[in-house]
Amino acid sequence: MGKPQRLLIDFFDREDILYLDLWPWLKEHAGGRELYFPLDAHWNALGHSLAAERLSMLVAERLADGRTKEKPE
Repeated sequence: MGKPQRLLIDFFDREDILYLDLWPWLKEHAGGRELYFPLDAHWNALGHSLAAERLSMLVAERLADGRTKEKPE
């Protein structure tokens, strides 16, 4: 399951493309709850909520620091 993620991250790193890998955040904050609909690979309401939370945090951090170009930590 992690192979597509690794391939994309490798590509983004090689091409110096800004990205945010949400998987570690989702995994850490899901608390064992399901993040995807049972029969497909799309996020359910919890998955969307956690992704939105992390993305909003990143935008707020970057705006507060005046950063717009470098990769997130």
